[in-house]
Amino acid sequence: MNPGPGLRNWLMAATVAGLVGWWMAPLPDPLPSLVKSRQDGWRLPPLPRRVDQTSTAAAVSGANFWGASAAAEAILAAAPIEDPRWRIAAIYGAGKDRATLIEFSAKDKQAVHLRVGDTLPSGHRIVSISDRDVCVRIGRKTYRLGVERSES
Repeated sequence: MNPGPGLRNWLMAATVAGLVGWWMAPLPDPLPSLVKSRQDGWRLPPLPRRVDQTSTAAAVSGANFWGASAAAEAILAAAPIEDPRWRIAAIYGAGKDRATLIEFSAKDKQAVHLRVGDTLPSGHRIVSISDRDVCVRIGRKTYRLGVERSES
């Protein structure tokens, strides 16, 4: 039962036409996503400002309640108030060679790279650095300062 050459050619042409038609067919439209992707840029909120008595006294004495004095303005201009705020910006490295990047809120201060054994700007010693946290010794206790992981 060998089909004739005409039937075999017809079956081959039909198979090739079916495959070409399947290959050339447009892809179906993708299903709409259930969750809309975020359109806003992600930024850290500004660090909270710790009120100290010196800046409060300077603000009160600099106010024009009693009239501005040239001596008080000269003293305030000569002694600018330094912003002491800082944050752990990143953890980088691998294994025992980990380090952390400390950024300051003051624009004129440069970022600092610290390793295990170095002291933070607050004066506390770094005990260990892992993937997501920095362990700091304060007195007799060890505290973990967590760092959020950024996927970029």
